Amino acid sequence: MSAGLAAGAAQAHARGWFVFPVGRDPKTRENKLPLVKWREWTVPFARAEELFAVWQDKHRVTGYGIDCARARLVVLDEDAAAALAALCEANGWDPMPPTYTVTTGRGRHFYYLAPTGGCEIRNHVKAEGAEVDIRGVGGYVVGPGSLHASGAVYAEEDGREPVPLPEWFVDRFGTRPSTGDEVGGSSAGAGGDGGAAAGTSYAAETMPRGRVTLDEARADIEAAQEGTRNDTLNRQAFFVAAEVKGGLIEPTEAEAVLLAAADACGLSEDEARKTLRSAAEAARPDGPIVWFDVEPEHDEGSETDAPECGSHVEAAKFDREVAREVRRIAVREAAGDRVRQERYAANAAPMPTLLTLDNVLARPRIAPKFLIDGVWPYDGTTLHVAQRKTGKTALTLNLTRSLVDGEPFLGVFDCAGGERVALVNLEDPENALADLLECQGIADLGAVLPVSLNGNARAFDVMTDQGRARWAAALADNGITVLIVDPLKPLVDAFGLDEWRQTGELFNAIKACAHEAGIRHVHVSHHAGHGLEGGRVRARGDSSLEGTADALWFSAMDDPTDARSARQFSALGRGVSIDKGALLLDAATGRQTYTTKAAGLVIVKRHAVVDYLTDNGTTSRQDLIANVTGLDKNNARSVLAALVASGEVVETRDPGRSHAKRYALPKTPDEMFPEESSIQ
Repeated sequence: MSAGLAAGAAQAHARGWFVFPVGRDPKTRENKLPLVKWREWTVPFARAEELFAVWQDKHRVTGYGIDCARARLVVLDEDAAAALAALCEANGWDPMPPTYTVTTGRGRHFYYLAPTGGCEIRNHVKAEGAEVDIRGVGGYVVGPGSLHASGAVYAEEDGREPVPLPEWFVDRFGTRPSTGDEVGGSSAGAGGDGGAAAGTSYAAETMPRGRVTLDEARADIEAAQEGTRNDTLNRQAFFVAAEVKGGLIEPTEAEAVLLAAADACGLSEDEARKTLRSAAEAARPDGPIVWFDVEPEHDEGSETDAPECGSHVEAAKFDREVAREVRRIAVREAAGDRVRQERYAANAAPMPTLLTLDNVLARPRIAPKFLIDGVWPYDGTTLHVAQRKTGKTALTLNLTRSLVDGEPFLGVFDCAGGERVALVNLEDPENALADLLECQGIADLGAVLPVSLNGNARAFDVMTDQGRARWAAALADNGITVLIVDPLKPLVDAFGLDEWRQTGELFNAIKACAHEAGIRHVHVSHHAGHGLEGGRVRARGDSSLEGTADALWFSAMDDPTDARSARQFSALGRGVSIDKGALLLDAATGRQTYTTKAAGLVIVKRHAVVDYLTDNGTTSRQDLIANVTGLDKNNARSVLAALVASGEVVETRDPGRSHAKRYALPKTPDEMFPEESSIQ
């Protein structure tokens, strides 16, 4: 502890100001955090240095605070140069008189004497909108000699004694307690003789704060419900006892008010007195108990027997800690309930019309069953789960063309067309996306809204209410009927979501955006996880993701390690069941075609088989299976039979004993008639 800090604290204490240690707040990084419960703390110190000696070895003391109410001060905290003078001038007030002044890290503190006669000034932040805060009853300031977070030291600028506040300032910012006309008179009447405990003075100007504390305690106790009454009485009585020790409340008045409040909430006098003794014992660090020096009479061994002093104090402390923890838990739970209720209220959907089944079936149903026959249910959402490099984006482009122009999707699945499609692409740059769409040969170009967000995924901020509303309005303005998002992963990364827990939440946010825009159909593509699950690819991440879609589309490769491997497509969902089939790509047009797996294998493997036979000549089926990728014992027979039937491959028999089948390319005319070839 620096000498300047110790000297400043000693000087403040010598002025009669109540001081307490403050330190650095780890959250705000300000050097203003009280190291004690300063509103409750009533320990008298003969010298300020003793106060800090207790703390300097255990805490990093950066300064000391001054309790404005106990010091009978009102401090004006000026956070900008000349802000106080500007406040007075702007409101036509007289200038504030010179007084004791302290420079802070960024402004000044002007110390004034608090008003007397039952009037008090409480805290005000940015008084009248100016850069001036008022610290009075319920507030504190950091005193001179303390270290500011900026590295500056609070220092005296004007050392004169504090002067009283101008009357116009008191009239403007002062308030009177809600009960009693003159504090001194009312306190005497409430408790009998009105005398103070020995060695305690009750100056009229210190009573308003005590009366506020007493009024708040009475209201809290009277409102206490069964099961919380003793805890509430104990907690409030502790606060009142601290004020009694500080000379702010007359003891007999405190006793009368608290006992009356306890009676009002249903506690017996014996129960109340026991609780009040506990609070009073805990509130006194030394000296006699501030009230209830006479024990109430009760039967020996009854439940109201008070424990020994030491255990009684510990029990009181324990009860207070329990009460505080109970309150914290209750506040946290109540806050959570309130947030949930406000969130539900803000996002409340209209109540649907409830009809019995006979009325539902009697209504006309004009909507088609499918948007795309067999693969996309009408009024539904689809999720395309694709392994890497399986043509995910190509399928999205083909889907866009079919929805707009009405061409069969993948050459097989009928589609009425006539939709207006917004394609939100998060992987391809704008020019690349335009080239890919142009290659598709889309006829109705005005029905496609391409949105390239490559490297700018956060722009699609559907996770916030404002962002979702903004995008919904833009999509609605363009008359969009189908929303396609390709793919989901960049959005997960951009919003910092947990892929394994929050991907479903993101998918639901996209659907909510579409709903707000009046869009009835949503398609989202997403990368698959590694490997297979249950014989099929599975969406990577949140397990709830697949459950949010009406239909799931799957794209996979026969061999993910071989770029030439055959691609497969399948689908399942509400009324959807498409078996695995080959997904064929025309590289020139970018168009894809779905075909059954066997037919697809013939197309895909034709060139591979012919190439192998060209290089190796006649061979067996086992040799082809071993050397042609994707050909196995389950499909080789059907592939070779189709090639033989088309005349592209000939089948012969081994002349040996096994008569095994052999496969070769057809002979050219020169090979079939070598004699004619040699004559020429």
